[in-house]
Amino acid sequence: MKKAVVFIGSACVDEYYALSGIPIMGDKALCTPLEKKLGGFIANAAAVLAAYGEPVKLLDYMNDSSASVFIRSELERIGIDTATVEIDRSLPDSKCMILLLNGERIVLVVNSRKTGMKASEEQLETMRRSRFIYSSLPDLKMFKNYGSLIKELTDGGAKLFIDAEAVSLSEGPADFEILKQAAVISLNEGAIEKVKELYGEKAFDELAASGAIILATKGKDGCAVIKEGMQSIEVPGIPVLTVDATGAGDTFNASFLYGLINGWNLKECAVFANAAAARAITHMGAQSGAVPREFVIEFVREKGVGAGMRFTPMPDAK
Repeated sequence: MKKAVVFIGSACVDEYYALSGIPIMGDKALCTPLEKKLGGFIANAAAVLAAYGEPVKLLDYMNDSSASVFIRSELERIGIDTATVEIDRSLPDSKCMILLLNGERIVLVVNSRKTGMKASEEQLETMRRSRFIYSSLPDLKMFKNYGSLIKELTDGGAKLFIDAEAVSLSEGPADFEILKQAAVISLNEGAIEKVKELYGEKAFDELAASGAIILATKGKDGCAVIKEGMQSIEVPGIPVLTVDATGAGDTFNASFLYGLINGWNLKECAVFANAAAARAITHMGAQSGAVPREFVIEFVREKGVGAGMRFTPMPDAK
């Protein structure tokens, strides 16, 4: 039986409202409730990997309100194990309010106030036994003594996949030390520039020297994979009509990880992930990338990329 990939971070409720207009401070505007959906970028990535048939667990903290019951039921419905979600009644509901008007949106994110959390023995054992741990810098920092916890896990053989966005790189050298312990680091264009600004042009050489696989995502221009001792892999973008780019990075990351844990070479992982993200943005919704693997393979063949690549799990992958 395969070990699970553990996703550490918040799932939330995305509540959608149609606005009658944009109010100024002190004014009022009418809004019409539209729908609510499961959201959160960690949950989006977990949903994609679960849709490929991989065992997935979410490690998080939430209260026991009706909103949290909705989140957990939706996670379970799409195949994500929530046994390591701990109840903390002091926390607010995890949600975003998305206000829509004339094709534009305002997103209000409720501050989760998750700091100084202490991992339970069950959570610690789940992390130790994981196939991979997928998270972000802010989500890892919700743990008390997160630096020593990350070191303990990685020294014990846990593999860490970090989705690093520019806004999450906030604590200088401390953040860089965490990145150096990761097995895979994914950075979009904004994060790449932020790393250069904070740590200098040679930061990527130093991260690669620590053993990390570095994924540089470039939106419509595709992606690059950097690993010490090998030539950089460049995968061009796939021209598509963009409907909704929300969740594209989450789809890319989870799809790359799917290939990695199933024994594919890095070029195959990158081509598959690039195609999965391109296919996802042709549909509406943050979790439009959460489809069976065959949907992505069909898209790959349709677009004429990945010649000679089979994109099938290796029989000895565990």
